[in-house]
Amino acid sequence: MKFHRFPYLVQQNLCSILHPIEVLLLSECSNRTRRAVKKTIPKNEVVKTEIWVSGNKTSMTISYRNKEKFVYMSSREWPPIPRRVIWIEIDGVDVGISWKEEASNFCSIQVHNQRHAILIYKCICNLFNALEEVYVKTDQLEYQFPSVKRSFLSHSGYTTDRLEKFYRINPEQQFSEVKCSRELSISDRENVFVVRNLILRETIIPNAWQCFRMFKGEHAYFECTYMSVLGIIYISKMWMVRLNDGLKSVIFKPKKNYDVQELKREIRVISCGMERKQDVYAYKSIITEYENFPSYIFDCTDGIDIKRDTDGKMATITLFPDYVTFFVWD
Repeated sequence: MKFHRFPYLVQQNLCSILHPIEVLLLSECSNRTRRAVKKTIPKNEVVKTEIWVSGNKTSMTISYRNKEKFVYMSSREWPPIPRRVIWIEIDGVDVGISWKEEASNFCSIQVHNQRHAILIYKCICNLFNALEEVYVKTDQLEYQFPSVKRSFLSHSGYTTDRLEKFYRINPEQQFSEVKCSRELSISDRENVFVVRNLILRETIIPNAWQCFRMFKGEHAYFECTYMSVLGIIYISKMWMVRLNDGLKSVIFKPKKNYDVQELKREIRVISCGMERKQDVYAYKSIITEYENFPSYIFDCTDGIDIKRDTDGKMATITLFPDYVTFFVWD
């Protein structure tokens, strides 16, 4: 029986259990099947779907991401006659793809050349109701797409020099997620992460204060950092001497839990006393689309307030067993 003849709920259930590449191949069976498949896919405003891209001159990776999934599809330049190719027509061009499912959440799709890679990218964006201008860009990517709005940097060899260069040549980044499995080379650089919203994951940077020093944006979330009394005091002092930095929030997730009460007693020396009028911080950042924070971390009732004399701004440091928050009040 043909797919488009199934009842809508059956079509929807079938597509929900298929891998994105299987959905793509199914949609290429016929125009009627494609229309039926597309109707089963939630609109972008209902389920956040993004197609992210990274690559270089000889390869490109396409990632399909929504709130529940993050699967990768990679494309590479092939020899003239690649084996086991499925040809699909996109905009009048026969695009050759081959795919291999290596795990339940991973599938590689190989595309014959650069032009085909861009065509398949646009086709996937259209099928999954994703905007073309929302995608990944690394410092090696040389494909030209409409604009750069977000970035996902996942590489074991990033250094502060390369990261600083990336943000310098892409100054309009709204969001960036960085994952490095190796330690970044730490230097005295202060303007490395010049991006409005930043997530730094799995990066072995020795101390939280070093993450804080390298970030020049509005909102940041640092995972697997090392916390200490001196580190928190140093972060506070760095913020108090900054001028017009635009910082709004930094959330740390320490590598290990610590004694909250003992740490509070140690850092009260920097407190300016209770002057703020609010207890709950109104957190507004695109980071919440990619990280589900527990609601209690925005409660600053037991926080320690500090004040900046240069502009009169106040910030609150709140300690929890598994988080440390640094919120700046408007």
